[in-house]
Amino acid sequence: MKVAIIGGGIAGLANAISLRRSGIECQVYERSEKNKREGLGFILMPNGVLALEKLGLKEEVAKISHPLNEAIVLNRGGKTLKQVPMQSTFGVNREHFIAMCSEHISEKLITRGMQFSHFEKDDNGHAQRAVFENGAKVEADIFVGCDGVRSKVRKDLFPEWETTSVRVKELVSIVKAPQIADQLGHRFLKVMDEKGGLASGCLQTGQGDVIWYIQYDTQKWDMQGPDEKMKKSFALDLVGSWPQPFCDLVELTDFTHSHVWFTTDLDPLPHFYKKNIVLLGDAAHAFLPFTSQGVNSALEDAIELSSRLAKNHSNLEEVFADYTLCRKEKMAQYLQSGRQLREHFLNPQNFESAPLIPLAK
Repeated sequence: MKVAIIGGGIAGLANAISLRRSGIECQVYERSEKNKREGLGFILMPNGVLALEKLGLKEEVAKISHPLNEAIVLNRGGKTLKQVPMQSTFGVNREHFIAMCSEHISEKLITRGMQFSHFEKDDNGHAQRAVFENGAKVEADIFVGCDGVRSKVRKDLFPEWETTSVRVKELVSIVKAPQIADQLGHRFLKVMDEKGGLASGCLQTGQGDVIWYIQYDTQKWDMQGPDEKMKKSFALDLVGSWPQPFCDLVELTDFTHSHVWFTTDLDPLPHFYKKNIVLLGDAAHAFLPFTSQGVNSALEDAIELSSRLAKNHSNLEEVFADYTLCRKEKMAQYLQSGRQLREHFLNPQNFESAPLIPLAK
């Protein structure tokens, strides 16, 4: 059995590691020529830690990440609204995480510069080949779509399903700031505007790196251009007077590498598969970032899919239906939770009872 994994981000690499350790042949096809900085970092939650433990990577990720044991939410005046302990939670630099995963896969198993175009299918709808925009064609028994929120594989399977419109955006940055990292310690710090629609947060990911973001309602604020001067001016206007370290972070940040994240989600799909094509991670269930479950749920997907394929090679319909059933209920909960948290962010009814929303993209 040969598996073609379309997408070489965290979801695709985790799936490849898991499949290989189950003795299943696979090849990863990634659109970019090299790892991008987009995404920058994330919060690894307990369910993601458990998935990595099953992959045998828990100790390795601990070496390249930073443990978080407390989350603090302030108002813009510096008053503490919530102080919550966190367990089995880490701040992770995405670039370092990708590099760690890549070390467990031979470079020969990753083909880069492969932007997916479409499938060639037989009369029964089974995919025979994946066709890429460079003209390459790849044959496989199973095709796994791990190509993210705006998945072209998902579009092929469910053309009527579109991601929702964007109202909330995030300006996400990473900065080398050892002093601020030391001040943060093992805390995730977040500041929220009492009127709603604006928040900023920061955490360290180890080695003096601090990831921070500004989350904003585009109906109230938005940038006029994408260049670094516009980003810095925008950040100063929004959070320049907020409690430290946000003013210092603005000054220290090279906004050339900052990323504007268009937050969106996806109404539940009827299935996560059709015939011999199956979806994993954001391609299967895109969430708003309020849950911090994008990466974590993708890691769980990888474990669940590969374990089922290892046990049952002969009946893909059964395997994929079981995988969908296993994952769909929990994914629906994350989707609902994300939407509820977004509404609270935009229109807080009781600001001081604001929920804790760990964010790092």
